[in-house]
Amino acid sequence: MKSLRTVVLGMSLALAVLGGGVALMQSARAAIAPQPSDPSPLAAQGLLLDIARAGARLVAVGERGHIVYSDDGKHWLQARVPVDALLTALSFVDDRNGWAVGHDSVILRSRDGGQSWQLQNFQPEEHKPLLDVLFLSATEGYAIGSFGLFLYTQDGGEHWRNADPGLFAEAGRHLNAITRLADGRFVLVGEAGFAAQSEDGRQWSALTIPYQGSLFGVLPFGEHGAVAYGLRGNVFCSAAPGTQDWNSVATQTTRSIFGGTALSAEELLLVGADGLSLRVAGCAQSQAQLGRAGEGSLSAVVKGASGLLVVGERGVQALSTAQR
Repeated sequence: MKSLRTVVLGMSLALAVLGGGVALMQSARAAIAPQPSDPSPLAAQGLLLDIARAGARLVAVGERGHIVYSDDGKHWLQARVPVDALLTALSFVDDRNGWAVGHDSVILRSRDGGQSWQLQNFQPEEHKPLLDVLFLSATEGYAIGSFGLFLYTQDGGEHWRNADPGLFAEAGRHLNAITRLADGRFVLVGEAGFAAQSEDGRQWSALTIPYQGSLFGVLPFGEHGAVAYGLRGNVFCSAAPGTQDWNSVATQTTRSIFGGTALSAEELLLVGADGLSLRVAGCAQSQAQLGRAGEGSLSAVVKGASGLLVVGERGVQALSTAQR
């Protein structure tokens, strides 16, 4: 099954709108047993959906179970991965311990900074891709995905259980991204403008964002705030979700936004379709600086040792000079 985020990236946005929601397609995978990802000399140049830091190292995940890592941001090696499913997101808590998630409800763990991975979960028969993962420590973490799928672990992923089946099962929405704010609260976003917050990561309450299209990501912003972004260039900022309204940010674009990173406590860089980049500074400003970050559709951005790197349908790229 594929999220709209994956379809947009893989097909350069040409066939992506599909009525403004998250489109899922039946997986054609027939094998019950997981198949290891094949080695590819072009793994760092293919479709990659997320990139993260593992200490000084960079790790990226994407199509066909490909995971690549680099210690300098220029030379990339392919990791050993026991599945060939599309991988959508990853989270590291230090220079060694990390997790990756993806289609077929795959959850992978690495204990060596992304060089090798062990399979923790694989349920292709469920047709529920996992779309984001967030770990707080080497033991506590969350994995979220389609149709309200929300998993929680307290033992490093050896066992997973539903964190709060009530709210998410009732809404039935695809959950696309989860983050922890600077004040310790949690916010997640999904399709059809769905959003929720939690004080402890266990009990969740719905948030109201003035938008009914898909939201693909959310990032901490300032001391208590958050920025949510998604379909057709929509970006919303709240100085304190749950107590203050979400303000629409004037992005001057209708290109979808898929990823982002903090440049400072109150400045974000967002990236998206057709090389899009946006700098967002301050909720009150309600205006973003439009630019171009790379070639093709971009899914994520991260700070490397020598500058910012983006990943997307054309693999790993250094951020365009004009956007540094």
